[in-house]
Parts: sequence; C-alpha cells; structure tokens
Amino acid sequence: MTASLLVQSWPALKGATAKSADSRDLAQLQQKLLRAVTGHRVKHDAVAALARVVADSTELLALFLLERDATNRLAPPRMVYGDAGSPAQPNPAQLAALCDEACAQAQLVMRDVDGLGGLFAVAVPVHLRQRAPEALVAVFAAPVRAPDRLSVILQLVAVHMTLWHGIYSPRDATAATEPDHAAALLQLVRRLDASSSLRDGCSALANDLASHHGWQRVVVALCRGKNAPCRLEAISGVSDFDPHGEYARALEAALSETVLRDAPTTWPPLGGSHDQPALTHQKLAAIAHAEPVASFVLRDDAGEVLGAWLFVGPRDHAESHGQFDFIAAAAQCVGPCLRLLQRAERGPIARVVGSLFKKRRLLHWKPLLAGACAIAAILALPRPYKVACACRVEPVTRRFVAAPFEGRLERALVASGDVVSQGDVLAHMDGREIRWELAGLEAELNSAGKKRDSALATHNAAAAQLAKLDFERLELKMRLLEHRAENLEVRSPIAGIVTSGDLEKAEGAPVATGATLFEIAPLDKMVAEVAVPEPEIAQVRVGQPVRIRLDAYPRREWSATVSRIEPRAEIRDHANVFVAELTIDNPDGTLRPGMKGRAEIAGPRHSLAWNLFHKAWESVALALGW
Repeated sequence: MTASLLVQSWPALKGATAKSADSRDLAQLQQKLLRAVTGHRVKHDAVAALARVVADSTELLALFLLERDATNRLAPPRMVYGDAGSPAQPNPAQLAALCDEACAQAQLVMRDVDGLGGLFAVAVPVHLRQRAPEALVAVFAAPVRAPDRLSVILQLVAVHMTLWHGIYSPRDATAATEPDHAAALLQLVRRLDASSSLRDGCSALANDLASHHGWQRVVVALCRGKNAPCRLEAISGVSDFDPHGEYARALEAALSETVLRDAPTTWPPLGGSHDQPALTHQKLAAIAHAEPVASFVLRDDAGEVLGAWLFVGPRDHAESHGQFDFIAAAAQCVGPCLRLLQRAERGPIARVVGSLFKKRRLLHWKPLLAGACAIAAILALPRPYKVACACRVEPVTRRFVAAPFEGRLERALVASGDVVSQGDVLAHMDGREIRWELAGLEAELNSAGKKRDSALATHNAAAAQLAKLDFERLELKMRLLEHRAENLEVRSPIAGIVTSGDLEKAEGAPVATGATLFEIAPLDKMVAEVAVPEPEIAQVRVGQPVRIRLDAYPRREWSATVSRIEPRAEIRDHANVFVAELTIDNPDGTLRPGMKGRAEIAGPRHSLAWNLFHKAWESVALALGW
C-alpha cells in the first residue's frame, strides 16, 4: 500500500462526507477510526475495533471480513463482530457474491438479503497495493435509516483498513519507504483533525513537515479562487510574521504564481530544464539564499483550488524525487481536510453562543432566550427620534436709534440691558452750539430786514429782491436750529430692552447725523435659534415640536415648533450646524437676548434599536467605506 493509493480514495470520500453529514460529527468519527487502526497490529483486532466504532454510530448487527486466499480468490466470510448464534444469519454465498460485485465495480454495493426480509447488507472493497481488493460486509436491520450517511461511514472504514495495510503490512522490499509515507500522511491528518482552528491546523502542518522532512521553511497559504491572490496562513518556525514585509510578499507572489499556473512549480526546474520560467520562485530563492523552492496547488474534495503550499531548501532535496512525490500525494489528502476545517470554523459570535449553550446546565438557557426575545421586542418598538441641540434666544426684531443731527452727546441716560418704554429719554444732545448759532442768525436776520427796507425806500427793486431772499434763507435756517433746540432729547421709539449702546464713556464726543446710538429690541416675542448638527439635519423638518430648557431657568420648559431652517450651514462652537428658528411668546419679559440652553426636537418615529445604535452603525459603515 502506498501514499498514492491512500490519496486515490480520499477526495471522493471527503466529498461525500461533506455532503452527507455534519463535518464536526464526521471529524470525531474519523478520530475514533484512526485510534482503532493505529492501536492494533493484528488485522482481526483492528477490524473488530473499527466495527465497534461503527456500531456506536449506527444499528450494526454484524461485520464480516473477506480476505484473499492463495489463489487470489475471496475466502469465505469471517465474522469479526456480531452474535454468531443469531438465527438471522445471511447465507455466506450471498455475502461472497455481494463482495465479488463490490470488488469488480470498485465501489460500495447495498442490497436486501434474500430469504431474510429483515436484513440489509452493505459490501465495500478494501483496496490494496498491487493486489486484488479485500472486502467488508456490514449487516443491518431493514429498513435502514440515512443510507447516505451509512455509506460514507463504511467507506471511511474501508479507507482506514487500507491505512492499516500500509502501516503494518508492507508487501515487498521495494516499498519499504511507503509505510513511512503512509504513516506520515496519517500523522498529518490526525494533526489537522485535532486542530481547533484553520490557522492552528495550517501552523501544525507547516511545522510538522519542516521538522520531520528536513525542509528549511514550509509555507501554507489559502485563496478564495484560482484568480484570487494567496494569503499567508502559516510559516514554519514563525509564530508571528509581518504580512507586509518583503519576505512575506515574495512568498505570496510565488504561491499566487503557482495557483495561476495550476501546476507544481520549482526553482531550479527539475532535471535542469529552463522551459518553464518561474520568476517569483527565482526571486524568492535569492531573498531566502536557499534552493530549491517548490510549490504545489492544494485542492479540496470537489477539485476546487483551496490554496498552495511552498517548500524551501535544503539543496539535497532538489535531487530527492521521493520528497516531491510525497508532497504531491499529501497535497491531495491535506486539501480536503483543510476545507473541512474552513467550513467547521465559526465566527466569534457563533462561538460565544455555542459556549453559552454548552453551559446550559449552569445557566438556564430558556430564561435567557426569553429575556433576549423580550429585549428584541422592546428594541423593535417605534419611538420618536429625539435630536438634541444647543440653542440661543434672540429678539424677533431690532430698532436702531440714531443721532438726530450732528453735534455733541451731552449725556447718556441708559446702558445695555436696561428695559425702556416707548418715549423714554435715552440721551441728551448738547444745545450750546445751537443757541450760539441762533443768536448769530438773529442778528443777521435783522440786518437782512433793514437792507430790504432800505432798498424798497430807494425803489431799488433788484437790491430789494436780493435782500428778501437772504432774509428768507436766514429765517429757514433759524427755524431748523429752533427745531433742533426743541429736540435735544433722544427718545425710544418702542418698548423693549437696550441691546447695545453703552455711551457713558462717549459723553461730550461729537456724533454725526444718522450715527447709531442705541439698539432696542422688543421682549413680547423672542426667537430661539437651534443649532442642528449636520449629521442630524435629515431628521429635522419645519413644523416639528421642540422643547427648550435654558441655563438660566433649568426647571422651566418652553414649547414651540420649528418655523424656519436656514438653507446654508454655518460654524458655531467649531461645529458645522444648520440654524433652525422658532418663535416663543415672552409676555412677562422673562426671556432675554443671548440666553443659552438645550433644545430637543421630536423627529420621525423609528425603532428603539435604530434610535440607540444608528450613529455607531453609520460611523462604522463610513469608516469601512460602505
């Protein structure tokens, strides 16, 4: 029996295994079969141990072994498991005929036993090296449940019997190394079955091959398809490696080249041939300062590319064709095992849930499940989404009080923050210059009157007309100054609060006509400016209700609705916000311009889970580029 014979049977069986039963159950069954095979050097004892494993998983009644005699014909069936005194014993001739059919077709055969309607027999060939196959016959009570799973189990038993022959029963001297290869393959399979994760299995595989077969470095990489790049899973002798380093990139390039070629690749080429350039392998050999560099494709039981593995040095391995033959054979055996590990490996959430159910004796899982359902139901309840924002109170309108004429400000009577009524005096303008100018104008007016009278007395019409015009001009200017003298007091046009205009330090300073002296805002209505953060603007609409609490009155609440949203964002407190406005009645004058607080806008209804976790989810999605 050789390693190649073992590999010949393995992919089809693993493919059937993956389709017919759960991978973890079959992995445990395979471990039991391996222990049964390796624990007995006598064939009868090994077959009996395998039968006991099958009986634990099925309703096996009896198991018969049919060996080859000296004439290379199947010997009569020999019972290795079951009750020899049972009245429902199949006819040996029927069993022999069934085994001949299975060996001739090289496949499993199932059939009801003639004359015993309650029995069902399954014959499976046991392949041997350079010899006709032996056979095993299992007898079950009809009808048989899950025949597909039963066929898989019996084929696994036949494969392990083939392993037993390879380990303990070499047929000739020329195959002296083949039992070692079979034992090495068996060890690799056992290490993979015992691995808790895919990465642990790849690491154990690389380290075992490097230590037991003398390779300087063994690398295992997996990929998601033939055209996908390979990703390093394990490097022998290295527990942690930099996947972005030069050496790791060179390894991935060489392995990806092998997957694209879909053929074994070596450097230097075997036999010295250079008709197959392997540039990435040549570069890797230069970086590692070692030859040969050989890589082989790993396939699963369905023939799909799973990845590749690579072997580096020493130089004497370049001439050892046995090493490469073993690697090529082992690749066909290891690939399906790695695929099973990949399928069986669970994510972190599944592992946590599984650990909880494993501890169900300590933790009552039904209350936990009920609690989880209750929490899920609560999280699914629709609730209005609350948008929390900063707000500031401002007046609805503002009136500006300007200087009525050019002059000097004599005295300011109010300051910022003072509440005034309509008609209240805000300031006094200095009237001394006006009075002085009035006295001068009065003298000029008398002089112009006398000139007019004199011209009329002399019948000088032109001079009389000019004197008249000059008299009227001075009279109008005098009226203007008299009006200013009568309105030296600056009064408030409306009732409200003085928001700006602290002119105490400006008393005696000249002011120009129209210069703003005071700003007055009414207090009967105020506007609350709500700063909506940019990420929340999609949840805010005109007409939505708003609740406001101000820092000055933390126990008091105002309610209003959004009346307007500024179309353009602005920067407030180093944040990009959209300003929403709402009008608040202020009959008692409690609200003052500039007050700050917090506003809560009642947005559209969403599930409670969305309200609580959508920000975190959107942040993760944005970070991942979704």
